[in-house]
Amino acid sequence: MSLLLELSDELECSECGVMCEKIVYPANCFDSGCKYIYSYDEGETTYFGCLYKVFAVEIDLAGFRRLEKRKGGFGAVKVVRAPLSHCRVSVEKAYNKDQDQECRRATAERFSREEPVKNRS
Repeated sequence: MSLLLELSDELECSECGVMCEKIVYPANCFDSGCKYIYSYDEGETTYFGCLYKVFAVEIDLAGFRRLEKRKGGFGAVKVVRAPLSHCRVSVEKAYNKDQDQECRRATAERFSREEPVKNRS
């Protein structure tokens, strides 16, 4: 398998000590009116998720809404399947196995320009 994978299908990169992952913000799913968001009630709690399992977790809707009102909002979840064409994804440096090591490949070679790398600090 070639190191130059199809970019839209690549979920993460571990070619070196820096691990990068694609992430999606569930708030963007609501903001864009995505028709693939589903919800269901379990007892007194409503959960929502992605029909195509772009992100695998099902999120407590009330908790999500509370966090969205705060600075920083709910945040991101890891992409676990290839995103759909309308999904707004970004790339985040998840962790660095060796803190002194830098990414061996230029970000532009691995990820499209629409997906900026975000560093967790």
